[in-house]
Amino acid sequence: MDFFAFMIDFPAIMRYTVIMKTYQTTDFNYLHSKTEDPSSMTILDHIHSGYEFLYFLDGNADYAINASVYPMKKRDFLLIHPGEYHHLIPNNSSPYERICIHFSPSIVPKAFQKDIETLKSVYHIHKYSAIDNIFSMLLDAEYNNGYSESDIVYLIQQHLGVILTHLKYLQDETDIAPIESNELINNVLNYIDENITQPINVETLSQTFFKSPSSLAHSFSSIMHFPLQHYITSKKIIYAQMLIRQGVSPTSVALQLSFKDYSTFFKAYKRVLGKSPMSDRPQA
Repeated sequence: MDFFAFMIDFPAIMRYTVIMKTYQTTDFNYLHSKTEDPSSMTILDHIHSGYEFLYFLDGNADYAINASVYPMKKRDFLLIHPGEYHHLIPNNSSPYERICIHFSPSIVPKAFQKDIETLKSVYHIHKYSAIDNIFSMLLDAEYNNGYSESDIVYLIQQHLGVILTHLKYLQDETDIAPIESNELINNVLNYIDENITQPINVETLSQTFFKSPSSLAHSFSSIMHFPLQHYITSKKIIYAQMLIRQGVSPTSVALQLSFKDYSTFFKAYKRVLGKSPMSDRPQA
């Protein structure tokens, strides 16, 4: 599974991070890790082609999702959707401990495939609540040598849908409001999502939002830490991968997403995902 479609300096963060426990299958990756001094690490700017649960166990940091920044505290929960830009913003050198579960859209239960798109990104989870109890159970299983790895993998898989069920019904008091948000950039991001199949570029966006190309590109990169055109391409490729895995031919996907030609699409796919479009076609 391609957990990270585009990443800046992932090895740098791992130099400061202790892997407490990890479990991985072809469809998900569970990672419990602790960074002793997050203020010393290179900020990790990334998007990826799967979903991510992030359960905040300890630390003093904020978290950026797209053009909004949220304050984080113990038992805060993030649901990162495919193609959402996100990264940690450490406030000091306090150790940062978290559980991350990256999982493929293909294992989202059918009952939740529509609901998951409407779920919010950030929640505060109350102590002893259902979701907190699930993560406490997983932590207990990590430290209990009586559990086999296959048993823990089974527990993780079975509880993905349970967590999504509880997120669906959480009350408004669990909401976390952003401490920063950029209206222009959020509008640009929404426009890109809503027009992903169109021939979008910096020039067309500048016309839509009545900004000069250079001004819009500068505003975008200063907030998102991504070049605007690179972001557009990455979003298109993540969407392309989803279509190809659903059985749409790569040549049809290239046309559907308004790439100039298949060669341009192929090179972009290879650059963003590190492999060819044909490698993501479903097995017969």
